[in-house]
Amino acid sequence: MKIVLPLPISDNRRLIFAPRLRRFVSSKEYRDYRKSARVLALMQVRQQGMYNPVAPIFESQLPIKITFFLKDKRRDAADMIKTLLDVCTGILWDDDKWICVQMVHPLLIDKKSPRVELEFLCL
Repeated sequence: MKIVLPLPISDNRRLIFAPRLRRFVSSKEYRDYRKSARVLALMQVRQQGMYNPVAPIFESQLPIKITFFLKDKRRDAADMIKTLLDVCTGILWDDDKWICVQMVHPLLIDKKSPRVELEFLCL
């Protein structure tokens, strides 16, 4: 099964400090990305006929392959992985502690359609 999502925001922009609350909160950019990516992931899971698409529970490691198609070489794929795994938690898997990233291809260039592809290796 393969899921295609827009490129996640950098982990550096995921949290902002709220002085009035005296703590870090999720940025608006992260909340917007999370909302749209979760809807896209859920639609793709349903189209591919996966039963119980909301948070399937795995009792062992779930190997996935992540392929980033970037606009240029200026972005770093390593700081997008955390955001990507957090966004998909609850839709594609129950808890990201079960995720075992087998391969990451961070330097593929696609100027017209930057995206990230998640491919499940055991389904």
